[in-house]
Amino acid sequence: MRAMFEDARQQVLDNKVFRLLLILTGIPILFTFLIGFREDAVVILWGLGEYSYSEILEGFGGVNIGTEEVNILFIQFFQGLFINVFAGSLGMMLCIAATAFFAPRLLEKGAADTVFSKPVSRTSVLMSRYLAGILFVAFISTLLVVGMYLGFLIVSGYSDPGFLWGAVTLVYLFAMMHAFSIAVAVWTRSSTAAILLTIILFMICGAVHEGWIGYQFIKQQEIVTELRSGDSDHGEEGEEEEESTAINTLLNTLSVMHYALPKTSDADRITNKLRRAITEKGPDLETADGDFLVKQGPVDFRLLEETRENLETTGVIWVSDSQGGAADGQVTIRRYERPEISKTILSKTRTRLQTSKEASKDFMEELESKGETATSTDQSLSNVRMLSIAWDPVDGLTRNERMFLAFNDHMYVIEIVDAKHPSAEHGRNSHDEQDSAESGSTEQDSLTDFRKRRRFLGNGNIVLGQVAGMNPEAWYESVFGWDSELKYNIYFSISTSLAFIFLMLGLAGWKLRRIDF
Repeated sequence: MRAMFEDARQQVLDNKVFRLLLILTGIPILFTFLIGFREDAVVILWGLGEYSYSEILEGFGGVNIGTEEVNILFIQFFQGLFINVFAGSLGMMLCIAATAFFAPRLLEKGAADTVFSKPVSRTSVLMSRYLAGILFVAFISTLLVVGMYLGFLIVSGYSDPGFLWGAVTLVYLFAMMHAFSIAVAVWTRSSTAAILLTIILFMICGAVHEGWIGYQFIKQQEIVTELRSGDSDHGEEGEEEEESTAINTLLNTLSVMHYALPKTSDADRITNKLRRAITEKGPDLETADGDFLVKQGPVDFRLLEETRENLETTGVIWVSDSQGGAADGQVTIRRYERPEISKTILSKTRTRLQTSKEASKDFMEELESKGETATSTDQSLSNVRMLSIAWDPVDGLTRNERMFLAFNDHMYVIEIVDAKHPSAEHGRNSHDEQDSAESGSTEQDSLTDFRKRRRFLGNGNIVLGQVAGMNPEAWYESVFGWDSELKYNIYFSISTSLAFIFLMLGLAGWKLRRIDF
């Protein structure tokens, strides 16, 4: 067994594709050591060049990504680019090409006579070749991921232990493809056939799985039912039945292929779940029906735990920690069932639920009746329209904003109160005039705190349950989990993929035992 592993090792080291892989692996590692993503700028060659993020973003049309942690977004982008795209696609194909010759070369006349004359079972020989390929890719993957992790840590000062799971993802993904490659190689004794068929399977698995996700997404949104109901005037009944049968056959075939083939595209999702379990805490707020989720409260604010279950009454409250307590401002989120509104049009009475625009208009009128000046802004939260009303009460000591968002059967009200805002129009006395510089500083600090509380509304921090499913990828991410129903279950995905590996190795072993050298 040691001799066979040594033989496989020497074949790998002598392989030009392996050398190419080592060179390609060094590129992203060098990138992380030569380019540093600091908090305020990108530093090249340890200070030789420095570019602010605003300058870089201007090259993309002045995109505003709306966060102070721009460096982390850049780092996470390159992590995904190098691991998911660079290594997960191109690198995987090169690894397949680098190891596809393991079995065919073993079965060449002369080599086979030498190996099989020894007291080693053919199953052991087969498994030694399979495990040699796994170890080969594990070495490359570990080198890539650990090297990038150290680069980002040393040069950019960014530590993400969950990123190390990327090496496991690559090995898990390769294990599925390598089993198929071994099976093809044993049955055909051809490295070329093993490479081509394995790469084709790799692409088919991804396409089938993504197609199945899209199909499940459409079913979830009840679009299929609407399409099939159709209009009875379109074509004859027989044509509709024939078309429906053809569609059902196609969809059933897609489902069968999905369950039979390894779930290659699930590898990244499983890693992301493990990664988040290590590096991220649970959401600050999540409703039982899954309609509303807040990943993290506003910066420098703490959640009052006793309000967590009060969403339907007084609301869930975050209070300031930066200035000493609730008196310095707070953020409140509450919801209530949307009232029904009846309107009569052409003698017909129609009933519908209140919209966010109507709720904000009613509140605006209430403020104006108290003599307060308010402004209305049309915004968007998680791709849903949200109306915002901002006002400074007559006392001039606070700045308030209330947002109305209608989703499903509920109206969500998000209110931001800044209790230390010194208005330029109201509430300023002689002492304020004498201390204008200090007052200006206080106002600037207040505005900074206000922006912090507003920032938590963006960047996907607040997710509306079914809005997360407005595209198939995001929807599948939300339903794919450890305790989900069977077809969306991580354990089921892993077990079916492992079953595919054992099946391929079983077929390869069965064929190998029947070859007469």
